[in-house]
Amino acid sequence: MFVNTSKPLDLHSEMIRLRPGGGAVVAPREHMADGAAAGERIVAAFHAEDDSAVHPDVWERHPDGEEVLYVRTGAVRVHLHSGDGADSENSSTVASGEAFVVPRGRWHRLSVVEPADLVTITPPVDTEHTPVSGPSPTRR
Repeated sequence: MFVNTSKPLDLHSEMIRLRPGGGAVVAPREHMADGAAAGERIVAAFHAEDDSAVHPDVWERHPDGEEVLYVRTGAVRVHLHSGDGADSENSSTVASGEAFVVPRGRWHRLSVVEPADLVTITPPVDTEHTPVSGPSPTRR
């Protein structure tokens, strides 16, 4: 169920879906992927006490656009995979007050440096996941 609202929101339990064309609707977090449209973005907040909150064992990519990660408090490390079939990756630490833009289609994962509060702006359409322990991810 999607609801428009004119009241403060708890982005830890709700999300804002930014629709193509400028619309914005609020939805419960459990409906994150329901009916996602190309060009849509989801704005949500997360508390990451440790790595278990950020799927460090799974590579993820978003072919529909860049993902923006904003660290309100704490620090996380963003790991980017080359996607060339080799096991090459680089990482950057993103601290309190900093943001990071994950390039469109780039395999990435997070790890927690210190407990963090994050705000994400994510393109949900066609998001892919592959285990870190599996074959090296490749670009399409």
